Amino acid sequence: MAKKTYDLLFKLLLIGDSGVGKTSILFRFSDDAYTPTFISTIGIDFKIKTIELKGKKIKLQIWDTAGQERFHTITTSYYRGAMGIMLVYDITNAKSFDNIQKWLRNIDEHANEDVEKMIVGNKCDMEDRRIIPKERGDAIAREHGIRFMETSACSNINVEKAFLDLAKAILDNQTADQERQDSQDKVNIGRSEQRNTLTSKCSMLVRQSRLLYALFHQVDTASKRHGGELVAQVLKSHGVENIFTLPGGHVSPIVVASNKLNINVVDVRHEATAVFAADASARLSGIPGVAVVTAGPGLTNTVTAIKNAQMAESPVVVIAGAAATMLKGRGSLQDIDQLSLLKTATKKCLTIDCVRDIAPTLREAFRVSQVDTPGPVLVEMPIDILYPYQIIAEQFASMSANKKQSLKSRIINAYSNYALSHIFADAWKEQEYHPLPVSIKQPSVTQIKQVVDLLKGSRRPLVIVGSQATLRPHGPDSVAESIKKLGIPVYLNGAARGLLGNNYSMQFRHARKDAVKEADCIILLGAVCDFRLSYGRIFKKSTKIVAVNRSMSAAKLNSGIFWNAAHTIESDVGLFVNQLTKHLDEAQINLDKDWIETLRKRDDDKDKSIETMAQEPTDNYLNPLSVLLKMRKLYEKDDTILVADGGDFVASASYILKPFGPLRWLDPGPFGTLGCGAGFALAAKLLNPGKKVLAIMGDGAFGYAIPELDTFVRHKIPIYWMIGNDACWTQIAREQVPMLGSPIGCELAYTDYHKVADGFGAKGYIVKDANDVDNLKTLEQAKKANDEGSTVVVNAYIGKTKFRDGSISV
Repeated sequence: MAKKTYDLLFKLLLIGDSGVGKTSILFRFSDDAYTPTFISTIGIDFKIKTIELKGKKIKLQIWDTAGQERFHTITTSYYRGAMGIMLVYDITNAKSFDNIQKWLRNIDEHANEDVEKMIVGNKCDMEDRRIIPKERGDAIAREHGIRFMETSACSNINVEKAFLDLAKAILDNQTADQERQDSQDKVNIGRSEQRNTLTSKCSMLVRQSRLLYALFHQVDTASKRHGGELVAQVLKSHGVENIFTLPGGHVSPIVVASNKLNINVVDVRHEATAVFAADASARLSGIPGVAVVTAGPGLTNTVTAIKNAQMAESPVVVIAGAAATMLKGRGSLQDIDQLSLLKTATKKCLTIDCVRDIAPTLREAFRVSQVDTPGPVLVEMPIDILYPYQIIAEQFASMSANKKQSLKSRIINAYSNYALSHIFADAWKEQEYHPLPVSIKQPSVTQIKQVVDLLKGSRRPLVIVGSQATLRPHGPDSVAESIKKLGIPVYLNGAARGLLGNNYSMQFRHARKDAVKEADCIILLGAVCDFRLSYGRIFKKSTKIVAVNRSMSAAKLNSGIFWNAAHTIESDVGLFVNQLTKHLDEAQINLDKDWIETLRKRDDDKDKSIETMAQEPTDNYLNPLSVLLKMRKLYEKDDTILVADGGDFVASASYILKPFGPLRWLDPGPFGTLGCGAGFALAAKLLNPGKKVLAIMGDGAFGYAIPELDTFVRHKIPIYWMIGNDACWTQIAREQVPMLGSPIGCELAYTDYHKVADGFGAKGYIVKDANDVDNLKTLEQAKKANDEGSTVVVNAYIGKTKFRDGSISV
């Protein structure tokens, strides 16, 4: 075991309204750093710093909490166990001062009685904007018997003193407590001390043995509580607002308890949809998405969606039911080796065999799903840890009852009783439910300076941004701001589409391969050299390449074969680019302006060629490019989330539809999964009820989504579905027919999907005649119905074009 490098550990908590400067205070104290561009904390973050007081090395674990109301449940769960709380307000913001009383009530309700408190008035350097006099802060602190201090993170005034004073108060309090305890212990010295010590040591050894745990801990046989309540409490404490499920008896306690805690339970028509929705929820909110499915086939139905989340690097927690602990491997209904099945599709598979382990295991699942490269985690919960004691006890009794009471029967009964005690021992003891800290890799100063040197010597630098740019803790808005400060030509990929809005002058959308071949320095921000970048084969040998990724193996994919990196940096993309902008500004990069104009001309030429091709007649029905251009015009003034699910039609849409901002484009990611659209659209609208959600789907992909029309109608979740119906798996046919001479297996029918929508209670529309002047009016009518709260399906009969000739799907 590693030797501790400190004598004491103090947990401190920073609370207060959003924007008062809590994060700035923390970074000034921990790193002696300050930046005016910190974004609001998402949920919880923390820093560690070791100080020395009175000859003791004290490790300060300082938690920075979000001030926004939507993170209230998460942050209040951190009060318990805090030894010191620093309540911060902004001297230039009256509301933040008025809310001190609310924060003090939170402390009284959630924190320990002996917690040390301090009120801090921040931004005291801004005297010209001061609204709250120092005397008012001092008065409210004296009223409550709390320490008070004014600070400035910007000017480094009193920040260190505030933390040291708070730590000293905690140390003095602990010293006084220890002295009182020592004086009490002296009275207890006697002949029984050795015997008690020996008994205590033996007891500790036995109690640490998991096999004998139940023999030394009580079982509350009268309790009507069940394990689902603990699951729901953990979900609530982690900020989960929606869980996606398809009902199953194995997991019913979870959905019932979640509903009681006002977690929205969204039941769907296929388990894969539940996981797709959890995937999209994680991408959009930054909080791991949660899917709850029943055992056996309920879980096996999710395998593709779970693998999709893994490939897309989405933090998802899948909670699956399982056979009772005593019946695993004995032919119980829906009993399979679920952990082995999902091992390669998840970051980690966890199982639980007693109620007391539900909370710590689920907390660990949330942590693992987010740490380093995010991904899905499976938590298997056997049915007997989720239902109340009496129900499980009756089931055990029915299995072990035997009137003859033979030796064999008595052994079976004894073992059953022990197993029951193991499941429920200490089931309802007080536990922590709040999130565990999540570590994120950061770049070193040396690495940042190396990249700065490369950029300073570059004339044609290029940035290619991947989906990792949208990950927390920094999030897409902060990353976008930093990228714009660089002033370097940018291409966006995957979930990063829309990151820079649709009007940023240095963002380019077309002819990326040409730009890559011409660039002399390329920074890959979370972008990977897989099929999307031709495995790195398009890079010139002379080009200096920097690969930044949370995963070193992803950053190095295919390197040494087709390409080589000048620098490979294992780091969060947001942390890297934010640090890069601190050391570099666009004035330091001598850009080749002629090259920039060439990139712009290519973009403009491609847009014009698309508009020209949209006017050309097809072999039959509507031109798909024309349909997509009309949809772009229809939604050009709305804040819309675009969901892409399909092959040829969706690939065409990616050239034409422009996301208006970060996280406004959702596609499956590198796994290229069909059928994700319904789940993605479901989560997008639930998390953003004020935004429009437009689902662009091919007719092939829509076949997966049809049953979920029932879900959208039942839950009153209005979506606009645009179906590009060309009666074909065109993405496949484009290569199969010219290469192999046959369309076999690729042909579908011009099905009346709009009538299917009507049958589910949605509203269906059809457009198919290229010469019909009312086509646009029909699209507008559908949008109006959607705006008024209806789910609509537009069945657009489209023909074939040569727009994507030569594209392949493998």
